[in-house]
Amino acid sequence: MRRWAEILTTLVLFAIVMTAIGWVASVSAPGIGDWLSARVGEGGIWALFVVLWITGGVLLYREKAGRAGKAAGR
Repeated sequence: MRRWAEILTTLVLFAIVMTAIGWVASVSAPGIGDWLSARVGEGGIWALFVVLWITGGVLLYREKAGRAGKAAGR
């Protein structure tokens, strides 16, 4: 297969798969959101997002701080 055909096939398949995932998510997301809201409440959902955000920030900081330490010869 030629290079341009491989790239085109990959893009088309990616678009098809992403469209299918989008359809499934749009059908199931309202039900999941309602279920989650009923179980933990709106405050719990926001708390989860904040915890994930802080965890991501700490992990990113530790990764960059670790690299800086290695580069400085520590």
